[in-house]
Amino acid sequence: MFAPTCEIVSGFSSTTGHEKTAACWRPQAKAYATALRVASPNASAQPAHPQHKATVLELLGAYQITSRDADLITDARQFLTRHPDSAEAPNAERLLAGALERTGNRLQAAQTYQRVWEKQGAAAISDGLHAIELYGEINQQVAHEGIATIADKLMEKLPPRAAVEVAWQGTNAARRYQDW
Repeated sequence: MFAPTCEIVSGFSSTTGHEKTAACWRPQAKAYATALRVASPNASAQPAHPQHKATVLELLGAYQITSRDADLITDARQFLTRHPDSAEAPNAERLLAGALERTGNRLQAAQTYQRVWEKQGAAAISDGLHAIELYGEINQQVAHEGIATIADKLMEKLPPRAAVEVAWQGTNAARRYQDW
């Protein structure tokens, strides 16, 4: 659909946890909004079309750029239902998790990051760590259970210093989970 004019910077801010995008995309937001008005209804109406997967992936990126999180959540879930094992599914899940986080659905966002980490393993350690961070903000039994589960599996994949921090969080979460 559109070619980027500069490189996207992905990652997570340690203070906000939000995905960062390069500022050079902002001037193109108007073009994305126009494309969304045209492509969005057609993509939903034609799931059997050979270009459906590529079009929906472009739409997800455009939704993120234009801050249309509700549309991103809906279309990402549809994409993951139709293409759960595709090579692009982890990226769609990350976009979904980011949108859930921005809309205040921290528990669902943490569960989505946890799913990405469980599917991708060592290639997605940052997703597991981010899930722990989000779970830590929620004082619910399921959140403490999520931290303990991730920490238990993640410790052996991390360098010693990081493993100690994750072990502490996991032990604390397991203790709090048992208190429920």
